[in-house]
Amino acid sequence: MSSQAAPRAHRVSPEAVRVGIIWITVLVLVAVSAPSAFLSVANVANIGLSVAVTGVVAVGLTLAISTGAVDLSYPVVMSLSGITLAVLLESGWPLLLALAGTLCVAALVGLTNGALSVVFGVDPLITTLATNTILVSLLIIFTGSEVFAVAGETIEHIGRGRIGSIPVPLIIFAACAILGALILTRTVIGQKFTTVGNNSLASRLTGIRVARVQVTALVVSAAFAGIGGVLMAANTGYVTAADGERYLLPVIAAVVLGGTAVSGGRGSVAGTTLGVLVLGTIGNGMNIHNLGSSSKMIVEGLVVLGSMAYYAKSMLRKS
Repeated sequence: MSSQAAPRAHRVSPEAVRVGIIWITVLVLVAVSAPSAFLSVANVANIGLSVAVTGVVAVGLTLAISTGAVDLSYPVVMSLSGITLAVLLESGWPLLLALAGTLCVAALVGLTNGALSVVFGVDPLITTLATNTILVSLLIIFTGSEVFAVAGETIEHIGRGRIGSIPVPLIIFAACAILGALILTRTVIGQKFTTVGNNSLASRLTGIRVARVQVTALVVSAAFAGIGGVLMAANTGYVTAADGERYLLPVIAAVVLGGTAVSGGRGSVAGTTLGVLVLGTIGNGMNIHNLGSSSKMIVEGLVVLGSMAYYAKSMLRKS
């Protein structure tokens, strides 16, 4: 099996190439429409800052979906992680311990999602959607409209700082993308992710523990969502129970635009990263032209529909 997987690890996926072409096209169009505003160093840095949170979460979702386990609990994991970090820091925990505790809480949600899917035999999409709804409701019940402050010089630097002209969150996003790509293409568990996503029954017959693989993917996805929640809270300096919900559509849009098959078996972290950049560039262009957030949501919705239609059409051609 390893001999078959090795060549694939060195190829650039056609999905990534396609999305790369789309991104270059969008870059040219936006640059031509507003050259002075778009091409400034400050604006380019702002694009990097704006895509970082979405990008980190989208990388984790790519890994989960590659197994066929669609994880829709990431919005509440983000909110819960931000609130956990705020509470731990307020309680006097050192930053590193607070970050570790926050990621443990996030991973625990992923583990719970996986366990529920395995025990009840429910598709992870339904399980995680239910988990997201239940936990968001519980957070709102217990915290109300409370705003949790995330303060501290170091955490502010993580969320809003720069190294030179490069935003720190963008560096963290790049590191997460590299880690995600390595997991998916260079590790045994990453190979099992796509193998299970391609055919779970055949995988089971070859001795792969399908349930364990999908649970692992959901835990990893939740951990990435936890990192995204930390960045989200650190960037704004505060967090509420519903803050993660605004990332529901952008994250899934970036993943499907990047060419990850929602049925599993095919995942491209490079494609997802480029998908995030496409959406970030479009959003930045819309901001430059004073178009509101509603317009951005319409674009994200159209991206999901268009990408799913393209995927369905390509599946029909192959069959």
